[in-house]
Amino acid sequence: MSEPFFRLSNPSPKAGHRRGGYNHVKGGDHSCYITRESATGGDRAAIVSHQLPAHATAGDDYREQRTNITSYLSQRVEDELEKGKRARTHYRMTASFGEYVDTKTARQMAQEFLATNFPDGRGIACVHQNTPSTHIHFYLEARTVDKSGRDSKKLDLDPQRFKSLNKNWTQLHEEYISRDDAQQHRAKVVETECWKQEYRQAKTEGRETSRPAPERQRKRGGRELYDRTEAREYANQAGAFRDERPTTSRPSALPERRADSLVAAGERAAETAHRSAEQLHETVSRLGNTNERAADRPNLDKGLSK
Repeated sequence: MSEPFFRLSNPSPKAGHRRGGYNHVKGGDHSCYITRESATGGDRAAIVSHQLPAHATAGDDYREQRTNITSYLSQRVEDELEKGKRARTHYRMTASFGEYVDTKTARQMAQEFLATNFPDGRGIACVHQNTPSTHIHFYLEARTVDKSGRDSKKLDLDPQRFKSLNKNWTQLHEEYISRDDAQQHRAKVVETECWKQEYRQAKTEGRETSRPAPERQRKRGGRELYDRTEAREYANQAGAFRDERPTTSRPSALPERRADSLVAAGERAAETAHRSAEQLHETVSRLGNTNERAADRPNLDKGLSK
């Protein structure tokens, strides 16, 4: 059995800006990725919607519902990006149980977690059963909503907020799954925090730490490894879902320079085609004249022989 964990992919806005595409323009791809049928088994109960409008979750079957959800979230990403070039569009969280947990239980935990920690948030949670360890992917919009469902303030999950989310999920895990596992996870979190404080103090004083890093800290591999994992898991997956990426209901306007370049390219292509047509016409004409001369050649030969 693997170790349970709770992870926030983008704990700070600066981290999201540093990674660029993974957090911003790939929002539509990510919603396709976590709702894919191969991970959820095509089970409608595996998708938890949190404060999405009714039309976004409608559908006669799993595929239709998935299409509506991903199309809605993709449109929301586009709307948010229109408000700012580097606007954060969403957050990603992952919770792993370390063992198999039935979809019904995992769904109930996801619903309670979202309702308790993000009462004014909007997003989805997807229960995945495609690995020995059941896990949940959370997709949370980076903007809260008011009681009427309209957009409200931006949501900022700073490191301190993440610690409270980690603690709340551990408590939820303890209530639903196993008290022993939750206590073990909590002890490892405390051990890691103590080591981090000692490490920072030793670095400030210019000395080595008195004890090695905890095993769970050594496995992380730092920011570079995390970025590579993020790129492999999400950015590379975009190609697999390119054909099924939802199209927005509103066409996005091309920048003026881009439109001008397309017009110029079209004019150049038309001019090239016109020149090619003229050259082809000249070639055909030459061939026609050659054939006529070849046809007259026997008559000329007869005249000379006489």
